[in-house]
Amino acid sequence: VPANDYINILISRQLNSLIHYTFLNSTGQVVLKKQSLNTNEIFDIQDLSTGIYTIQIEGEGLMENIPIMILKNK
Repeated sequence: VPANDYINILISRQLNSLIHYTFLNSTGQVVLKKQSLNTNEIFDIQDLSTGIYTIQIEGEGLMENIPIMILKNK
């Protein structure tokens, strides 16, 4: 999924616990982390550099790893 300034994550089912969102860079370093009860979150990724990242999403019975590519306009 290519992204530039913001990324919207929508989880299609209702969860009754905290959802942990973790952004990892290509070396596995945590670059952004958030906990929320919302299943629809918008993340500001303007401060992240161009590159490949993985978004880990963990919650009640949920564990997903989503690769994204951040492309910055020069």
